[in-house]
Amino acid sequence: MESAKVSSIDALRGFRAALIKFAETAGSAITDADGDVRSTMIWLERDQLTYWKGQIRKRHDDLERAKEALRHKELFKSPHGGRASVVDEQKALARCKAALTEAEQKLINTKKSAMRLQKQMSEFTGQLQRLGTTVQSRIPAGVADLDRMVALLDQYVSMHAPAAATSSAEAESASMLRAVPDAAHPNADSKSLRKHTPTPATRAAVLPGLVAFGSWKTPEIKIAQLDALSTLNLSQVPITDDQIVILARDVSDAENVYLERMAPAFSNDSGWYIGDAHSHASDQKLVALKVAEVLAMRSDFNSVLSFPLGSLLALDSNGIATILDARDRDLWADIRLSVNTTNPAISDDDPDEEH
Repeated sequence: MESAKVSSIDALRGFRAALIKFAETAGSAITDADGDVRSTMIWLERDQLTYWKGQIRKRHDDLERAKEALRHKELFKSPHGGRASVVDEQKALARCKAALTEAEQKLINTKKSAMRLQKQMSEFTGQLQRLGTTVQSRIPAGVADLDRMVALLDQYVSMHAPAAATSSAEAESASMLRAVPDAAHPNADSKSLRKHTPTPATRAAVLPGLVAFGSWKTPEIKIAQLDALSTLNLSQVPITDDQIVILARDVSDAENVYLERMAPAFSNDSGWYIGDAHSHASDQKLVALKVAEVLAMRSDFNSVLSFPLGSLLALDSNGIATILDARDRDLWADIRLSVNTTNPAISDDDPDEEH
């Protein structure tokens, strides 16, 4: 078996924070760079082309007036009967010709520069999109991997701690494994969460964006619960990585989270909404993310996002609190009882239970 030497879990946490900071800085830089290139393109194609075309017309008119002045001077004699000097008119004519030639050359150069910039812009945009994909997808996935590493290392370290030092997180996990029904989340309260979900029109108007990559206050669904999900008698509705999920932007800070799947409100809509169980969607800023981006932050959602339309899941500090089907039947209560019955080794009455 391969082993790894980790001298500081805090160093991993520090790297995770630096990675998040980089993603935020890079995201802003990508937006600024794209804006600068596009504004330069507009300046060349619109402002400069219009300016030099106008200068060509103006300088052509100046040249015609200079020619007319020279002809007029050559036709008339001086007061003394001789030919009048046309040196000044010839100099003015030369200046007008030079100015017109300059404007024509500037217009040619502007058109060449616009074509060259257009080509370079296409290459730059492609590179920028690849960087954007890394920032919006691969970095969140890396942060999620770091979260899992830190969690596993914390669990490993806690295995060697005295029993009296058992953390509150471990106590909550043990409580979950006992599969005691949670009376703090009655079915009626879970039904009311549907009123918090944004309307189809609101969901369709949500723009794509980023959310915080940090750890969610609502813990990940425990492995025992994920295993129990396979016993649910629910028809699966496939979902693809590029479909859209609507989230409350600050959902990672919520202590209680719920997921509801509705009929699609727009093209490529998965139907899923993920929000704070204690806040109405109208009171929150919303953001649209791809399924792949959501799973990069919460890989445990992979087991539930294929649930059918009408499904609603409520999560709290112990993981899954409630699962409702389209008819608001609480499926999770039966599953918890089933888990408790089929796993007597983790019941409350077992004196040898390990915490």
